[in-house]
Amino acid sequence: MYVKFSAPFSGEGETGQLYVGISAKTVTSGFRIYSGSKRKDSALAQIADARVAANPRWIARQKKRLGGRYESYWYGTEKGEWKQHDGWPAAENWKKLQAWIVRREFSTKAATHRHFAANS
Repeated sequence: MYVKFSAPFSGEGETGQLYVGISAKTVTSGFRIYSGSKRKDSALAQIADARVAANPRWIARQKKRLGGRYESYWYGTEKGEWKQHDGWPAAENWKKLQAWIVRREFSTKAATHRHFAANS
């Protein structure tokens, strides 16, 4: 089960989401953004592409800031199929990025702790 919080977006694609995912074995929380079926219409393209183009080191700064607590993986398209890539996307891969997930994994016990929201 997922609890997702997203911002409104005037474009046709999806926006990024803060989320908590709960399953029988694990709990995850983080941020995810998907391009949807038309990347050029997505928030990923319309908002983030400009940020990365203006400052290619932005992704590396996010890795430095968040990499110790959060894992990252992203999806790109190869031969028409989505392929998962572990780690933080490099600026040179940004245009083929179809989705990006930055998350932290917890035990189910941690999710019942009163400080869970503050630590996720």
